[in-house]
Amino acid sequence: MKLCKTCGAKLNDDAAFCYICGGAAVQADTIKAPTDFDDTEATTVLNESEFDDKAEETTVLSGNSPYQNGNSYQNNNLYQGGNNQSEYSNIIEKPSFKDCYIKFWKNYTNFSGRARRSEYWYVVLANILISLVTMIPYVGPVIDGLYMIAILVPTLALMVRRLHDLGKDWYYIFFALIPLVGQIIMLVWFCTDSQVGANEFGENPKGVN
Repeated sequence: MKLCKTCGAKLNDDAAFCYICGGAAVQADTIKAPTDFDDTEATTVLNESEFDDKAEETTVLSGNSPYQNGNSYQNNNLYQGGNNQSEYSNIIEKPSFKDCYIKFWKNYTNFSGRARRSEYWYVVLANILISLVTMIPYVGPVIDGLYMIAILVPTLALMVRRLHDLGKDWYYIFFALIPLVGQIIMLVWFCTDSQVGANEFGENPKGVN
């Protein structure tokens, strides 16, 4: 059987030309199957497409893509750290109630250095609770009196360190002797936050810059 080389029509074995389009008649076994097409053009197209993809990928990786925005995204990102990270990297966590009370006794006669607010007020709270517990008839007042004597010196030392934390010298403690007004002033001072940075009495106990 012969086929038309142009249109593919089936022809008789003795046909020389196609009676439909006039194309040359050839043996059927000499024509490539539909799948046997020349893939040169397709290969060329694929190669060009692959080249374009790689070129686009190269552009993105080089930082020229608007989605990458070069280095500006990293430089402007607040979560990258920089100065913001270093500013808070030295913060010391707030001490616990137990730690402050133990430190209170360890610094029994320590009148130097600084003490943050939590160190002072946790000790005040502990002393109040102990005083309430010792309010037992007969035995309680004796124990309470002995306890008050025992904490006299460390309490004065703690008050001085708290004043140091505000940048004030030890003799400001005498404001507490002024009736009412002095006590209010002392209360305000002891509720005031630590002086920023280091002062003449030492580093900031909170550790912040």
